Amino acid sequence: MQILYDNLLCKSSLAGFVLTASTSASGYPAANAADWLDFDFWKPSATGVSYLEVSFTSAQAADTLALYAHDIFTNGGSVKVKRYNGGAWTQVGTTITPTSNGLQILQFASVSDTKWRVEVTSTPASKIGLAFLGAALAIKAPLVGFTPPLCLPSELAVNRSVGGALLGVADNPTAGDLAAEWELLADTWIRSTWLPFMTHAKTKAFVVAWNDADLTEAWWCWCVQPMPNPSYQYPTLMTASLRCKATDGL
Repeated sequence: MQILYDNLLCKSSLAGFVLTASTSASGYPAANAADWLDFDFWKPSATGVSYLEVSFTSAQAADTLALYAHDIFTNGGSVKVKRYNGGAWTQVGTTITPTSNGLQILQFASVSDTKWRVEVTSTPASKIGLAFLGAALAIKAPLVGFTPPLCLPSELAVNRSVGGALLGVADNPTAGDLAAEWELLADTWIRSTWLPFMTHAKTKAFVVAWNDADLTEAWWCWCVQPMPNPSYQYPTLMTASLRCKATDGL
């Protein structure tokens, strides 16, 4: 299972952090694409090729791009990841050509650089609510329980005339429940890797892709209560669990 949360596009704590965009329409700044909110957006003011760019003093590793709350599919667009390799912008991984406006994930071989770009080609210009670029949190421990939100619940809105005739029923999908539990996790890993994610998940959304070999089932997630603390199973091994809301599988 992989969790996407440690986003280079909002790592202002790292030395030299600068996030810019090729262009930004009024009211659609670059920072909107990295704030883990799905109601505000970055949108270029120009059509064609546009990009988000982030730079640091020292090289930072990435192996995954994720996009959510966008209209790239509607506008017939595509997306590339590029790094500043030896003074030239070089594509990393393949090109994403979305087949829907839902969650999109691209994984590639881990590489480090001081400058990264998320390049969007779209006419008209597309908006992006969340762009994640960084290293996935991969959980390699045994998964002892997993409940995926395969069928999202719905709120049905029934419309009837004054005389009682049925005018139609609207099916409005709502968030489902995702639950996972792992065992035999080293307590050193819990402290160094899991606890930072727990802190992030208190107040921010994240992405879960449960099958490392197949990213066709992945979700935009958020917690409605604090995650349970890990517990010791053996002297140096712990269990950890995740309970959250999830929506928008690919």
